[in-house]
Amino acid sequence: MSVLRYSLMILPICHYSYEKYYQRHDEYVEREKKKVERDWRTPFDQLSESNKRWLEDFLWWPPWKFNDIVGFVEIGMDIGDCLTADIFLKRKYLPKTHPSRRSGRKKKTHDFLYYCEIHKVTVRGEDNKSYLEALKKIIREAKRIIRKRNRYFKLFIPSYEMDCMDIARAHRQLREMGLYE
Repeated sequence: MSVLRYSLMILPICHYSYEKYYQRHDEYVEREKKKVERDWRTPFDQLSESNKRWLEDFLWWPPWKFNDIVGFVEIGMDIGDCLTADIFLKRKYLPKTHPSRRSGRKKKTHDFLYYCEIHKVTVRGEDNKSYLEALKKIIREAKRIIRKRNRYFKLFIPSYEMDCMDIARAHRQLREMGLYE
């Protein structure tokens, strides 16, 4: 496990992409509608509006963004001048050979456990551009590791460009505040 001295951001890892999640939802709804039609012997379109609404509410899945999370990538600075990251996954998504899975605990939990470290990327100087370049390398490597673990896993990246963040300033402020001393 790396030594993250200053945590700068945490990005969630989703089980599926937004599109795949809702595609799976729509497929689920269609299967359930067919079951209802078979059990009630009435086409879904001919059901009363209140029954349709009730069934659609009953078959509804929670929103993707907050309910499909299988892990996190914590990105930050180590003790030196390197940007690094740790990947955490729910226990059930860790490989069976992972030490956390072999600990003998059979109880199913929803704990997020350490999976692996992303190699450190040295930041050159106090220039925000070097921080952003290092961040892009870290994210690219995180995506590769996550994809290798499960081809459906998707690292959630904010829709805005990373260039709008001043990571050098954030790191400087964290050092000045001495929160992690």
